[in-house]
This record gives sequence, C-alpha cells and structure tokens, in this order.
Amino acid sequence: MAACEFDKIYDDVDSFCRASQAVQARGNLRQLEALLSNKDVSGYCIHAFTDGDWILGAGLIDHWQRPKLVYHAIAEANKMPSILCFPERRNLREGDSVKFDIVLRGQNEKIPAQIELSKGEVVFKLNELKWSGESNFQQSQAYIPSTLLETGLNTISIRAYNHQGEVECKNTIELFLTPKPFTSLDSDLVVYDPDGDITPFLDQSGLAYTALCDWTKVDQASTFLFVPEDVSSKSDLVAIETAMHCVQCGTANILFLEAPAEHGSPQMLEEYEASRAPAIESNQLLQSGIFPFKLLARPSFSFWESSMHIAKQHPIFNGLPSNCMMDEPYHEVAPAESFYELEAEEAPAQTITWFRPEDIETKAQKRTYLGGEDLWHGTDIAIKAHGEGNVILSTLILRRKVAHDPVAQLLLSNLLRYSDSLHAQKASEAMRPETAANTAQ
Repeated sequence: MAACEFDKIYDDVDSFCRASQAVQARGNLRQLEALLSNKDVSGYCIHAFTDGDWILGAGLIDHWQRPKLVYHAIAEANKMPSILCFPERRNLREGDSVKFDIVLRGQNEKIPAQIELSKGEVVFKLNELKWSGESNFQQSQAYIPSTLLETGLNTISIRAYNHQGEVECKNTIELFLTPKPFTSLDSDLVVYDPDGDITPFLDQSGLAYTALCDWTKVDQASTFLFVPEDVSSKSDLVAIETAMHCVQCGTANILFLEAPAEHGSPQMLEEYEASRAPAIESNQLLQSGIFPFKLLARPSFSFWESSMHIAKQHPIFNGLPSNCMMDEPYHEVAPAESFYELEAEEAPAQTITWFRPEDIETKAQKRTYLGGEDLWHGTDIAIKAHGEGNVILSTLILRRKVAHDPVAQLLLSNLLRYSDSLHAQKASEAMRPETAANTAQ
C-alpha cells in the first residue's frame, strides 16, 4: 500500500479490504440478479461459500465464518417477492433518459398497484406498464427520466406498492452521468488510428486533429495520440519515429492507448473486449527500437482473490470518482492487466494483486491458508519522461469503448487535456526568472 501511495487514501489494510468487499458484493449481486431474472435458469450454485487457501476473497464468509458484505447482498437478492431492474446503460451523458427492464419475481397475486422511482424527494410514477409472463415471473419495460438524474453518481430507488399502499418489494438502480467533455485543445492533436476506433468520436465531439499520415513536423506544442499497440504498416514507422523525436526534444507528448508491451496473457484481453495483443516478436514498434521502454503487462483481473484498481485524485479522473476503487462507473474500462514494476514520474492508477495465469503449473505448490505468496503491485496509468517530453501509458480498456461509453470518452478527453497541462506547465517554468537566467548562461 505504501509503494502505491494507497496509504494516503485508506487508513489501514482493514479499510482497504472492506472497500474491496463492497465492490465484490456489488459484482456478485449483479451476477445473481441476472440469473434470477432469467426464467430458463432453474437454480444456481455459489463457489465458494467460505474463503479458504488461495480462494481469498471469493467466499461469502471468511476463514473464521464471519459473514462478509457479499453474504448480505446475496441474501437480499434471494428475497421473495422481489423487483429486479436492468438499465440498457449505466453510464449516461447529460440530458439522457434510459430504458430499463423490470422483472417481478414471486408476485403470485396481482401486479403491483403502483411502481415508483425516486431520488431524494423527487418521485416519478411509472404508469400504464405492460406486463408479460407468468403470475410469479412478470416482465415490463420503462424509462428513467433525465429529470431524476444529475451529474455524477445517481442511486435511483424503485418501490412496488400493493393495493393496500404498502411497499411489497424494492431495489436500487446505480447510474453515472458524465459531465460534458471539452471540445478544444491548446496544443495540436496528431492521431494515429488506422482502424478508425477513435476518430469517429473526435469528429462527433468537434475536436480538431490531424492524421499522422498528413502531419508535417512543426516546432510547436503537440500531442500525439497512438491508438493501436503496433503499426498497421511498416511504412508508418518513419512518421512515428519522427513523432518520438519531437517528444524527446520537448515539443510534444505522446499518449499510447494500448502500450507496446510483453503480455502475460495476451489472449485473455479479448474476453474483456480489448484488442488481442500481438506477439512481442512480431510487434514492429518494439522490434524497431522506436518505442523507448520495456514493459511487462501482467493480468490483474479478479479471479478467486481481490484485484482492486485504484483511481487516485488526478486531472485524468476529473469528473469521475477518484481516491477510490474503480467501481460502477468504471465497469466498461477497468483494466484487465497492469504494468509490472514500472517506475514512472506519476502513477494516477495502480493495483495490488496476486493472480498470475502464467504460473498455473506451479501455483498449487504455493497454496497456503494465508493466501497467495507472490503479491505484486502494478500500474494502470503511467506518465514517464522521455527526454524533455512525456509519454502517457495506459492499460485501461479505452480503444474499443470510446465509441459508445461516456466514461471512456471522458477519460480520453481528460488524458488529452492533461497533456495540454504538461505543455502549459513547461511553458510556465520556462518563463520563471531563474530558468531564463540559466538558459541565458
């Protein structure tokens, strides 16, 4: 925790673990509600009911048979009757309303007399709902109006009332409303996006940019946005080498959305809707020596143990929850891997984890009731100096998500804006009297 500076966010290991429990409880609840809402599922089994050896976090109760938060979440979800809600999207933009599915379980009598949405003192009644299904399993659809939402985290309560005016069942819906991203940059933006993953969003948002193939080297502040992990054509290496030279000279910064690296589990990335990582031997950007760093990206997703990614308070996370674990709003973009033992000038997002798929053959020999032995911490976002400029590296799953997820769009905007601030900071330092005097000497 000290190495990651998490001790500035959490008072002790206990508070860190309890925050992790809250994320795990919500994740288990989401999965169970999805199962309970499917009429074709006749039952389910929990693995594991209790923690033990390397299953250090997956259990509903701990090693000493004490219930964890997930125990109570599972118990609440199993109550009958119940009302389950599934919004089409959990991350929204300002002005959005969102459609959601409603599932009533165990409602053996009539449908509810009234269903209400509320946030604080604001109440919205759902009228004229059309129901389908069996008597004890009914479904409908409705909208959460934009008038119930405000920028940031939103917890919407939903209550079903019987004909006596009593609350028969209730639940909550968690949504996040992103602020409007900015539409301009102070520095020039040059983009390498051969597959067109990011440029449609840039066009839609009105951000001016130049494609790398149309770029001409100029001596002014620039930000290079490099989208894929490798070049699509060997002929592109010349322009990228020139861009890296501008970074080294201090006139540019470069942002890699998928940093060239050796990957501990490259095929796993596809399961999280990220791009499958190319083999290190075939990565032209690495083999050419143009990319200046040697990076190892290890898997850092949750398995049977906790793997919490922490977003620190930093301009990259403006408008998003920070100094906390990447919970609900980050569900589309939270990393599946982290840079291992990476030294950087800044590390706005990091993780502590243990799971290593590459050790699967020897892991059984390391199993103890104290959990995993090879604990390690990694970096999810890093700012590294390269000559006079900066290289921004990320393992967040942004490339495939910017097209449709508002949080991914906000993060990309913040990353570009942060590069702007680094240019401004450098210009400000150059104007200081002592800097000017040293330059004159």
